[in-house]
Amino acid sequence: MAKPTSKVTADEINAASFADPIFLHAAHPLARKTPQYSYFYNGHLVYCYFKGAITPLPEIDIHSVKTRPYGIADNRYVVVGDCVHECPASGFKRVGKHGHFYFVQGADVFTWHQAEAQQGSYLQPIPELDGKSLQVVDEDFATDANWLWFFRNLPGIRKSALGHYQVRDYDWMLLQSDTAVFLAGQRLDIEVNALHWVGRDTVADIGAVFHGQDDQGDIYILAERQSKQPPGVEVTRDSERVKVAQANWQAQQVERTAKLEPEQRQARDLNWLRAQAQQYDLLNSDQQTWPLITAERLHEAAQLIGHMQAHYSLDAGFLAQVENSALVKMMQRCGVPLLR
Repeated sequence: MAKPTSKVTADEINAASFADPIFLHAAHPLARKTPQYSYFYNGHLVYCYFKGAITPLPEIDIHSVKTRPYGIADNRYVVVGDCVHECPASGFKRVGKHGHFYFVQGADVFTWHQAEAQQGSYLQPIPELDGKSLQVVDEDFATDANWLWFFRNLPGIRKSALGHYQVRDYDWMLLQSDTAVFLAGQRLDIEVNALHWVGRDTVADIGAVFHGQDDQGDIYILAERQSKQPPGVEVTRDSERVKVAQANWQAQQVERTAKLEPEQRQARDLNWLRAQAQQYDLLNSDQQTWPLITAERLHEAAQLIGHMQAHYSLDAGFLAQVENSALVKMMQRCGVPLLR
């Protein structure tokens, strides 16, 4: 089989056959995910191979085919995964961060999805968003002229409903405007007058408690991840209710961890630490959000870093990135030792 190439020569095209197709490219629309979609030309047409399934791409012109980070393209079509979309490659782009991507064609914005049972893939239009003013702020958060938009199946928020606003927490998308508080796209029954934030406590990626105070005393937001749905959100002033929720989340975490292989635990811990480093770097630019960084959170991160250094073979560049991050600087500022 011929070696992969982004520029197919006339000789290669003429020599391609069913027995010896040209390997054009391999990519995944969501960046580094595996397995990737592989693209070939067999002397008659271009096709895509993914997880044992072959998808013919008769629309694609082998003489003008180009490789793209999300797939391939020719002068008339782009192929995202195995989805053929009519648009010149020059007018189509992928934007986003950390595996969460939008696909933009002029003013039109799409997200890419695999069909159920992974039978093919498709581009889902987002009619609310304007591609010409779209800006990706964080992996889960984007804005355009009129909307705040979120990944993870969260509802968008019209800017007209907010006025001036601040993102208090990017991980759970806690926003506070002059008139309202939103978490994960949901408007909460909380008065913003005299409201200030005391801290946040989390249990892995399962749940979080945001602790605030107003003129009536303590107030808590309980947020719990739900598969393929927006998080469950509850507002309470009952500290005992908070303890019950945290105990339930801890039990779920113990059950999950018991099922993981050592390699899976390492991957989970690395992903968690990367997320925290990114989170604190974002927070570092806005001192008003520092109260959300609790001492318990910093100790948790320090213990995890120490555990990873002791048990995992970590990339030196990644360790240097972590140790120079705002997360570790915040540990030093608060007197939290970086365990080794």
